[in-house]
Amino acid sequence: DGHAHLVRVVYTPGFDDSLLQHGPAAHPNHLQYWVAEGEVAAAAFPHMRGQGTWMRPGTGVLRIFVDDLTAPLLALPIDLQHTLGLDDGRAWTGFTGATGRRF
Repeated sequence: DGHAHLVRVVYTPGFDDSLLQHGPAAHPNHLQYWVAEGEVAAAAFPHMRGQGTWMRPGTGVLRIFVDDLTAPLLALPIDLQHTLGLDDGRAWTGFTGATGRRF
């Protein structure tokens, strides 16, 4: 769109389902709704049905804010150490963006 945008990426260690809210949790397409209704294991992760929980120890919340730095555009539970295969719990991270074909 030709405008500069502000982006903030925040990882909060430890799972807090209140951080998953990225809008009204009134519809089944919001993970917060599924967590509140206890349907995550059955609906979102059917391969984990019957295991009693759907997240690993060490799961945190990754939130991505664009322009409005008070309301995340995306918020999801993730265990970064497991996902990135970290041995000592540390990683160098970076952020990149693209302007598209226009520039």
